[in-house]
Amino acid sequence: MRARGGELFVSADAAAGITEGPQHGALLRVNSGGNPITPMVFAVPLQLLAYHVAVLTHIDVDRPRNLARSVTVG
Repeated sequence: MRARGGELFVSADAAAGITEGPQHGALLRVNSGGNPITPMVFAVPLQLLAYHVAVLTHIDVDRPRNLARSVTVG
């Protein structure tokens, strides 16, 4: 992403020790609360990011393209 001029958004555990800087882009620190729930805690911001990017690019979030084809073709 960085090589193509894109902006980086990094989500990391607050205990990871990653600091903000030009090499990381925008840093979102998340307190995971422990190992068993860490994937769920990190999934929520990613889902929200995907939703808002789709809305900004005028993609209908309620009707994904090619969903029927990807489900029926195995």
